[in-house]
Amino acid sequence: MLHQPFYYAELPGGNIDDEGITTPTSDENDGVPKLSVSWNVTDNNLVYALYSEGFRPGGTNRNRGEPVLPNQYDSDKLENFEIGTKNTLANGRVRLNATYFDMQWKDYQLEVVDPSNIPCGEVNAFPEPNCGQPWQKVVFNVGNASSKGLEVQFDWAASERITLGANATWLDAKLDEDVSIGEGDPVPAGSRLPLSPEFKGAFYAQYDWPVSWFGANNAWLRLQWRSATSALVLITTAGTCSSISIT
Repeated sequence: MLHQPFYYAELPGGNIDDEGITTPTSDENDGVPKLSVSWNVTDNNLVYALYSEGFRPGGTNRNRGEPVLPNQYDSDKLENFEIGTKNTLANGRVRLNATYFDMQWKDYQLEVVDPSNIPCGEVNAFPEPNCGQPWQKVVFNVGNASSKGLEVQFDWAASERITLGANATWLDAKLDEDVSIGEGDPVPAGSRLPLSPEFKGAFYAQYDWPVSWFGANNAWLRLQWRSATSALVLITTAGTCSSISIT
């Protein structure tokens, strides 16, 4: 009988024992409940409340050299509560939805640069061997965080061919406790989470008309404008843009 060859690859190393068997890095069991209630106040108005939980599983960073932060990171858990309303107005020509949400994160997972890349001997560098290491980005449990906000969506069929709409989100996403990464000053509680602008919104206007082109029976022209306040990202910040699409 022929046997297929195989091999183990350790990324990072240290997870295979002397017998060549991969050892587990984590073992977690939990439940994630979801509960919602809704009420049709009228035929055109609905209000609801929702409580739900979720999580992102832990894992292992593919580290190189001698990093400062741990190879493994734990799962983080989300507790979400929201209330909202969905409405149809003006004999079905207007749709207005609004939602308030409050999310609480425990052991929030965040991608950060391991501080071991600081050259040995420089300010805030760790003692050898945890300095002068390759630059690498890892997942790290930074602690508790929260994200609260309000979302509003509006659509209006202004005429048989013209549709107008807008949406907006106001967001307060921040760390709930100080985070220390490296030897420098900690990131203070209240700091904004990455990729979380305090406001973002959009507006569109669309014109539809019947056609008989290449088998199509409808065409539309859409003008759309989007805007967002600055957000913490690796290289750039969010801005504003406008676009015109023709199909």
